[in-house]
Amino acid sequence: MESVWGIVVQIEELELGLLDSHEDYNPNVAPSGNSYIRKELRVLRDGNGQTPLTVCTYVGNPQSATYKPNKEYKDQIVKGAIFWHLPEDYIRQLEIIETSN
Repeated sequence: MESVWGIVVQIEELELGLLDSHEDYNPNVAPSGNSYIRKELRVLRDGNGQTPLTVCTYVGNPQSATYKPNKEYKDQIVKGAIFWHLPEDYIRQLEIIETSN
């Protein structure tokens, strides 16, 4: 994939720990011990380079690069992309991702 689409939501600082645990990220563990790394990135609002945002996101740990999502997780991502009206070509790219089951 050349680009990744998604939505940005604002959460309270207190909720960040819960989100970390759902993403299998522990800030007190070396990066190699995490499946995902929480990173600050600049993203393009509505795909427009004129309105960038700085956001926190979770990026797959390079050591976990061979990981394939399970079918339920992939289906959830595809349904979310459809619900939020992400670009059709991006949804098609999500639909062909191989799963572990």
